[in-house]
Amino acid sequence: MARIHWRNDGSVDITFRYHPDLVEDLKLGIPSWQRSYNPTTKTWTVESEYANEASDILLGYYPNAAVVRGNVSAGREGDYATLYLLPTAPPSVVAATYRALAKLNHPDLLPEGERERATKHMQAINDAYGRLSK
Repeated sequence: MARIHWRNDGSVDITFRYHPDLVEDLKLGIPSWQRSYNPTTKTWTVESEYANEASDILLGYYPNAAVVRGNVSAGREGDYATLYLLPTAPPSVVAATYRALAKLNHPDLLPEGERERATKHMQAINDAYGRLSK
C-alpha cells in the first residue's frame, strides 16, 4: 500500500508501508530542509523542488502506488482527507487527530525555515476541522 498525493502547490505527500531501504533513499536523495515526516500519519511531505525525485523513488519500490493529484475530493470527504482520516471517523477521533496535527504543524513550534509551509498546512487543517466540527 503506497500513495503519492500531489498537492496544488507542487509539493507531495507520500505514504507507504515501512521499508528501510526506501526510507534511506529518501533521506539520501532529498535534503532535510525539503522533506518532513509526520509520525502520527506516517506521511512524508516533500516540497515542490524535490517532489518529482520523491515520486520517482517511491515508484521505484512501489510501481503500482496510487497517485492522487490536487484535492483528494470535494466537500466533507476532502476535509477528512486533510486530517488523514476516513470519513467514518467518529467526532472524538476527529478532535484528537486535529489536536495532534496542530501540535506537530504549529508554525511557532518549528524552525524558521519550515514556518511558511507549516502556516499553509495549519490553515488547511484548521479549515477542515472547523467544517467537520460544526
